[in-house]
Amino acid sequence: MGYLSPLLLLLMSARPPVVAPPVVPPCVEGVNSLLQREDFAGVLLAADRCGVQTAHPRVFYFAGVARIGRGQYALAILELQRYLADDAPDEPKRLREVAGSRLVQAKAQSVPVLLRIAEIAGQDRLRVTAEPEAQGGEPIRTPLTALEERDGDRVLWLDPGRYRVTVGGGSSQLTATRSLTVAAGTGEIVLDVSFEAPVVAPPPPPPPVSVFPRRPWFAATGSAGGLNVLAGLSMVSVGSLRANRQLDAREASCKPIDEIGRCRGVLAEAVTLRGAGAGLLGAGLGVFAGGLTALVSGPSQQKLAWRIEAGLGGGVFVAGAVLLGVGLRGFNQLNIDASPDALLWETEYKTAVGARANQYTFGAGLLGAGVGLCATAVLGLLVQRLAPAKAAVAGRWQLRGQRLTVAF
Repeated sequence: MGYLSPLLLLLMSARPPVVAPPVVPPCVEGVNSLLQREDFAGVLLAADRCGVQTAHPRVFYFAGVARIGRGQYALAILELQRYLADDAPDEPKRLREVAGSRLVQAKAQSVPVLLRIAEIAGQDRLRVTAEPEAQGGEPIRTPLTALEERDGDRVLWLDPGRYRVTVGGGSSQLTATRSLTVAAGTGEIVLDVSFEAPVVAPPPPPPPVSVFPRRPWFAATGSAGGLNVLAGLSMVSVGSLRANRQLDAREASCKPIDEIGRCRGVLAEAVTLRGAGAGLLGAGLGVFAGGLTALVSGPSQQKLAWRIEAGLGGGVFVAGAVLLGVGLRGFNQLNIDASPDALLWETEYKTAVGARANQYTFGAGLLGAGVGLCATAVLGLLVQRLAPAKAAVAGRWQLRGQRLTVAF
């Protein structure tokens, strides 16, 4: 017996090694347990999570069986086809045979829709979506390449009902949508999908915009401003000449009581004429400045500029009115003072009354400028609103994106 021991050892070492059964992830076993309890909704949720974690192909088989249990035969076909398309060597042969029989069962309850799609660039990236119009129905979303091929067509299985079928994607981002009714017992439905690019219409012309009449505007503001400036300069010159001449008069000619009233009256008339001329001069300059606002391009920019001008004119008007009031009041107090200690026609009187007269004149000029700015701004806004609309000239046609349709 001793010489047999090496032979026995040799025979024992030549036996094939025992192959351990493949290890199934725990989450796959968990999905199987839910399926045994016919918790179809739980199976679908657990199979989805487990597939993301492990990529084990058996979860698609369980999901397909659960879909059949819920009466969703078209979705079950996709799950079972995905399971059978996986060439995992560890999956039991018997389970694949059961999956095949389940697939035949699901197809018997569904209708094949043959998609005949014309050759386009990026066809491998096209996706198919079938959304049931019935409330609560679950849509079918799948890549076109995931559908089985039959004589060059792609087969989309659908349960009886009404659907909105969309084919889209690809390198050209084409999209086609059509409503489709699938009746029970129908042999098959053929949909010819061809991508056609219709003639792209040019973009609509821009809406009409009001065109401000600049030439008439400049002619009107230039004429009005020029007349005011000429009239104002003439009155200021004459008034200043008379006022200065009166103030330069010899004291002896205006010192007597019976002459001082006449001298003050002549001075008041001259200062009043000068103040009125300053007001006209300021108004003319304000109209000139306000008229230049029309040079601003664009209706909205012009409107904003005139609003700013109106606000500026209002501020200048208020400042001028205050200065004019203070100067006029001081001038009158000095010029009509008849008290015993009133200043007579002497140097001190002339200096004081001349300062008040200048204050009054400058205030009148500011007040006129404010009036000119405000008037021009208001008229500009009014003319802009009443200006006739003119169709804007469109530039070159621009394609803002090509929308392509699909004819079935």
